Parts: sequence; C-alpha cells; structure tokens
Amino acid sequence: MAARGLLAPFHFHYKFTAPPPVPTCISWLRKTSLRRPRHALFFCSHSRPPETGISNYRLQFAQKMAMAGLNPNHRIAIAVSGGPDSIALCVLTLDWKSGNSNAANNGRSKTIDGLLAIVVDHGLRTESAEEADLVRGRVLDMGIKCEVASCIWLDGKPKLGHLQEAARDKRYETLQKICIEQRIGVLLIAHHADDQAELFILRLSRNSGVLGLAGMAFTLQRFSEFPIFSGKESKAHSILLVRPLLEFSKEDMYNICRGGNQQWVEDPTNRSRLYVRNRIRESLSNMSSVFKAELQATISACRRTRLHVERICRLLLNKAVTITPHGYAVIDLGVLHLIEAKDIYIAKFVTLVVQFISQRHRPVRGNGLKLLLNYLRTTPCKSALTVAGCYVCPAPGSKGTRVLIALKIEEAKTNGILSNSSHESIVSLQKQESENFKAVTEATSDPTSGHSISSSSKLIRPGQVGYFMNRFLLDWNVPDVSVVKLGAEGQCFCSSCIFDDEMVAEVRCMVDSDWMYLHDLSRTKKMGDSSSENGMVRMNYANLTAGRALATLKSIPVAARRALPVLVNAEGVVLSIPSIGFSRCPHLKASAVFCPRLPLGGGHSSFL
Repeated sequence: MAARGLLAPFHFHYKFTAPPPVPTCISWLRKTSLRRPRHALFFCSHSRPPETGISNYRLQFAQKMAMAGLNPNHRIAIAVSGGPDSIALCVLTLDWKSGNSNAANNGRSKTIDGLLAIVVDHGLRTESAEEADLVRGRVLDMGIKCEVASCIWLDGKPKLGHLQEAARDKRYETLQKICIEQRIGVLLIAHHADDQAELFILRLSRNSGVLGLAGMAFTLQRFSEFPIFSGKESKAHSILLVRPLLEFSKEDMYNICRGGNQQWVEDPTNRSRLYVRNRIRESLSNMSSVFKAELQATISACRRTRLHVERICRLLLNKAVTITPHGYAVIDLGVLHLIEAKDIYIAKFVTLVVQFISQRHRPVRGNGLKLLLNYLRTTPCKSALTVAGCYVCPAPGSKGTRVLIALKIEEAKTNGILSNSSHESIVSLQKQESENFKAVTEATSDPTSGHSISSSSKLIRPGQVGYFMNRFLLDWNVPDVSVVKLGAEGQCFCSSCIFDDEMVAEVRCMVDSDWMYLHDLSRTKKMGDSSSENGMVRMNYANLTAGRALATLKSIPVAARRALPVLVNAEGVVLSIPSIGFSRCPHLKASAVFCPRLPLGGGHSSFL
C-alpha cells in the first residue's frame, strides 16, 4: 500500500502567508582594490590572553549547544585543522563538556571521555603530514583525544581549479566515516559569521536565490554515502553536523584562542588568490564594520525566509505527495493549484521530491528547475520530460491531474536592511566573482547535462544487507546445500539458485527482457500433479510466482519498473525480483524495501 510522504498533520489553507521580507539585491557598483600578499607561510600565532571576555563566549556557546539539543553527556567529535577557528572550538567545547571554565589551560592529565578531535590530512602538500602531527600534539596537550586521518585519492589528486571543493568533499567523507566507526553521532564544525559572509557573496555571484543566500545550516543531518550494515535491522547511518559558532566573528576566534592560552596555525593556501573564497575574504576584510553588520542582517533575513519556506514545504510533502513502495512518487496537482502556492514554495517542494527519488547529492537548479515549475503549473499535464535523473510524466489513469516522478535509468549512458553604501559594496563583490564564474556557467547551461543515472550492477553475497542505487535495501539468502532435498519429490526445480559459500549474486535494474521472461515463464505448463500429497512441492514454483509478479507489475508504471532491482546468478539467470514477489525457487529468500539513503525532505536541518 502506498504511504504518505510525511506523518506530520496538515492544516489546510487556501492561501499561504507571504514569507518574511528579504532585501532586493543587486545591480551595479564600484570595484574593490585587491592586493596580493608577498608571502604565504605556515606559521604559529600566540599572545597573552585577555583578562575578560571569554566567559561571555562560553555562555553563548553553551546556549547554542542547548539549542542544538546537546548536553555534555553526548559523544561528540570536532573537526580540527589547527587554525584559530577550530582551536577556538576546541577551547569552548572542552570547557563546556568538562564543566571546567579553564580546562584548556590546565593541560592534559587525562583526556575527556566522549570527545574526539579529528585532524584530516588531505595529502595535497608535502608538509601536510608533519603539520597534522603538530596539530594533533597540541590538541592532546589540551586534554582532548585526537586522531589524524589521511585522505586516500583513489582517482588521483584533484586538479587546481577544483582543489578546494574536492578537498572539502573528501574531508566530510573522512570525518563522517570516523564518526560512524567510533559510534559518535555529533560532529562540530568551526564555521563562523565571516564564513557565512564569504558564502553569501560567493553564491550571489552564482545568481543563487534567497534560499541559497541563507548560507550554512546551524544543524544538519548528514547521511553516509556508503552505509554500513550489520544485519537486517540496519539502516543508513547519519550524524548531526552542528555549527555552534555561526554568530561569532573571526576576531572572536582569535580572542577565544588567546583567552584559552592556545596557539594556532595559519594555512598558507588560505591566502592564495587562486581561490575564489580567498579573494572574497580579502575584499571583505577591507569593508567597514557597518557594512559587515548590515551584511549579517541580510543573511539573517534570508535565513528567516528559508525557515518559512521549509515549513510550508513540509506541509506540501505531507498533503500533495504519495510515495509508493516500488520507488516512485505521485504529486497531486489539484492540491498545489487549490492552495495557490507561490513559485518559491513549489520550487523547493519539487526539488525535495526529485532529490528523494533520484538520491542525487546536488539538487536540481537552473533551467531544469524552470522546466519542472512550468510543468507543475500546467493542468492537465500531457507531455513527459527528463530532468535531474528523473522521468516526469502524467500518472496513469489520472487524466493529467497527477504527476508521476520515477528514476530515469540510462543503460548506455530589500526592505530597509541595507544602506546604500553597503548595497553598492555587496554588488561590487558580486560582479567581481561573476566575471570569474561566467565561463563555467556558459559551459553547463544545458539543463539535462550531468543528470543521467547509471544502472551499474552490484554484487552481493548471501546473508548480506546492502543498498542498491541508494534506494532499495536489499537482502537475500539460501539454505546450505546439504539442507535441500534433491530427491524426485523434494527437488528444487531451479537448481541454479543453490550456491556454495563462495558464490555471489548480481543485482541490476529491470530490463525489457525480464518482462518477457516472466510472461513466458507464467505460460509454461505446470509440472507435477497438484492432487497428490506432494503435488504443490512438485509444481513449478517459478511458474506460480511469475504469474503473480506479472499481475503486480501491471499496477506499476512502465517508467518505474526499470528502476526495480533484479537478482541474477553468474550465468545471468533471473533468480528473484523481490519488489514484485518473483522468486525462481521456494528456498531462495530475497527482499527489497524502498528505503532511500536520503529521506524525503532531506532529513533534519535548522537555520535558526
């Protein structure tokens, strides 16, 4: 039976309230002078701690941790680079978790239970291993258990133009892997208000909408790309990523380090003007305090808007979407039109649905999103389109009043917040980076580029539990060969499913020939005499389940059938299609549950 997208109650309204006002940015303005630093060296910084002030930081930090639902008893990891940001985070976290307002100054007699610092060595510079070991020693001296994780670049180290992005992705992948291995559910990240400002300008230069300009989430549930399973009851692992310093400035980071009597290091790559973030950072450092305050107010307005939009989207997901156990979604256009939802709500809503079905890391954007919006605004819908790895078409039997979204398988392939001067400065920064980004944008203007989904097969052993295409939780098993009777009356007619301990099965997507195989098998004359005592045993089990599977298959739209998992042996013989109940043998036990890695709605996040 189909299940609704969310369980939260939906209070029906014909019109939604308008989102909080957001400043309208941005047109032309002046250029900001940029200077190239003479040297960029890896060095240590240290000075005397101030006499007052750090107690206020501790209080603010404790309030943020409480807002995230955390207490000192939680097992927590900290991402540490050795810079002032992460060292400041270590100081505050150690004081908070130990209940000692001066824990970092006391030195290590023993490490704090339930607190782990993780230093990721990207291996992109020859001296990185030595630097990581230096940071590890300093964190240990604070009384925090610390581990260094070295990145392994299986496909080679990233090219210069994508180095920072690739390093960030690899860093999060490594951090999450260690958290899961150590059974730690919370990861603290040292992003602060200056980082938010840089991201705002960066996204503005990429023509991001108001939701993107909201910046980084305060808390975010992050799901493992390659889940680890220990049994049938296992599910995708996730950790809660928390950024408790988002309201602290860069200068606050230095003050906290000094107040905790701690040294820090400066990464020389953070000064290189080859990277867009560094150029933005340098420009922002020359801006006035008034500008910075107004920029933060603008970001806060965007965050309030995003909170409002996400609340509406949760209601829409509950009311207008049906998720089926066979891996596709159905959207009721009548609900969307009746409530007169604005484009900003519909855009976020359909993005979440498409991302859930495709399980793609990045959401649909640009022309692809415009296509989807126009499609959902047309009633009745008649055509079909492919976007962001999904096939979108009218739901069968709905006369165009409902939209089906299935995985597409490709076998081959302003409102007074800103002053005029601050407004002009923001636009100047936007223009600078837009010029640098223009070539990339033009190269990727095709809305369907990069959106094909590969249906590569996977191997799975008996008794294993695993994900197929991040969508279906698959499990299969057969009894020991010695248990199966091979006599005339107890014989298993599909002997191909009897494996020894070394055999594995292949899991692939359904293809047209599988439908024909089921059709032909269901029409095969049944073997045995059902009137005898052992008649049902001798009856061709595959024949029976093929007929039942075909009946189920008729209720599944063709577009959705092609994403169903099929279990085959080494010779390519179909053993089972568990989603529709087909099994070649009564001894083979297989199941496929539609349980995507990334849940509908993307999991928990907060922009408070």
